[in-house]
Amino acid sequence: MSELGAVDAPHSILMNVFGFQLLGVFMIAYGFGLYQGISKGWDSKIGVIFIVIAGASMVAVGFFPCDPGCVNVSPTGFGHVITSMIPAIAMPFGIFFVMFRLRKDSQWQGYWLFSLAITIIAIILSPLAMVPYFGPWVGVLQRIGIGVPLFWMEVMSIKLLRLSIGQTA
Repeated sequence: MSELGAVDAPHSILMNVFGFQLLGVFMIAYGFGLYQGISKGWDSKIGVIFIVIAGASMVAVGFFPCDPGCVNVSPTGFGHVITSMIPAIAMPFGIFFVMFRLRKDSQWQGYWLFSLAITIIAIILSPLAMVPYFGPWVGVLQRIGIGVPLFWMEVMSIKLLRLSIGQTA
């Protein structure tokens, strides 16, 4: 995914702004919305903090495109490595901590196991894209690795919407 926003990519501005930064803004907004929609506690606070950190890092990724071929040798390229690793770590931790709050919240009881499964899948998939053996599959692994937490956000967003309009789901 990073190569779409690399310094030499033909349409890098589109990927960096709409693919990374806008996604980051949405992740930050989602974190605050989620916090409003679940019961409060230390676990929900920590979980939302991780989600907001992941979103802020996605915004930062757009300011640090990878070097050509994503062989990062410049300060900007190294910035890309750092800012792109943070969401892959922070999102699973955010989901994990939110999971504890969901387990205690009667409106979210059925969602804690789903959140646990997503956490486990995300933790397993995140480092696989960095293993040289999976070289030909790096792009697929990256997309699935970010897609799984985004799928969690979508499912949780639908539940938040239903709760906000008075339906149970």
